[in-house]
Amino acid sequence: MAYQINGVSLSDFSTPEFYDLNAEPGTSCDFLNQLPSSLEVPAGCYFSWLDPQDWRWHQKQPAGSFITAPAKADFRKNPRDERDAAFSDAENASRHDLLQIQSRYHAVQVSRKAAGQG
Repeated sequence: MAYQINGVSLSDFSTPEFYDLNAEPGTSCDFLNQLPSSLEVPAGCYFSWLDPQDWRWHQKQPAGSFITAPAKADFRKNPRDERDAAFSDAENASRHDLLQIQSRYHAVQVSRKAAGQG
């Protein structure tokens, strides 16, 4: 999800509570307070990190699966560009299409509310 500052779209980001498996229910795990619990990845989104032990990009997908980049990160490059290049398959080609991400996210939220989960 995104928010605007002076007309510029910025990505939502996790708070330290995102990593706390013992966080109290209702604790905000992201800046926009969209995530219902820690370590959850919403539909249409992903969570990326660079592991200092293997120097590779890793991602957690909404279904709970994990992806590891085949090559080590190149620190001479922009980190976002480097991460995108690390996961540059056709499946992830639309990862920054904000309208597509929002529509998938909202569809999941509507489905959750209809099922009494939201």
